[in-house]
Amino acid sequence: DIFTGSVAENIALPKPDAGREEIAMAATLAGLADDIAGLPDGYDTRLGQDGVELSAGQKQRLGLARAMFFTPDVLILDESTSALDPATERRVLDTLLQRHAGAAVLAITHRDSVAARMDRILRLDDEPVVEGQAA
Repeated sequence: DIFTGSVAENIALPKPDAGREEIAMAATLAGLADDIAGLPDGYDTRLGQDGVELSAGQKQRLGLARAMFFTPDVLILDESTSALDPATERRVLDTLLQRHAGAAVLAITHRDSVAARMDRILRLDDEPVVEGQAA
């Protein structure tokens, strides 16, 4: 979700005391830095009510930038790249999976490209659950 505040405040939500360098690094890792550079006031651009609207892909990458501040035991990605183009998805997932290499990653996705990156795949549909290994 996007909250009323600056781009920097939205990215640093999980770590309010993050400095501008940390925020910029998180944005870069999430593939969002170039988009931010194009905003009227960069990281100080206001979002939310009466602020700049972001595209669906930009919103997803902002959420992924927030994830760069965490070191969880379990990382849950729920359709986290559904609005990204394939090249951006690949770059962002590479970075996210490297940064969270010690975590168990649960990806809820409709995209085969994301499922293929996981060690195990559980497919849910009207039939019984099917478990398999990623190729």
